[in-house]
Amino acid sequence: MATVTPEGDPLPPADGGTRYDHDWTDDSYTVTTHTAFENELGRIRHVEQGPSGEVYVVTSNRDGRAKEGFPREVDDVLVRLTQS
Repeated sequence: MATVTPEGDPLPPADGGTRYDHDWTDDSYTVTTHTAFENELGRIRHVEQGPSGEVYVVTSNRDGRAKEGFPREVDDVLVRLTQS
């Protein structure tokens, strides 16, 4: 998960995240990243917000070299994130 902050705006808390403001990045922005869903969803390929504000995630956990039968529960999935 990443937050892009324009220069001069307050930065979000880093709280274990990583802040990127290196020489090779655009001086107009600072990026703060946080790990989310580590070891839960696998490789996240796309994130999209639905028309009612829901957040959907598509995973890509198969790369064409599968030796096991299809499908498995942890294969490519569409997930709707909800607040707990």
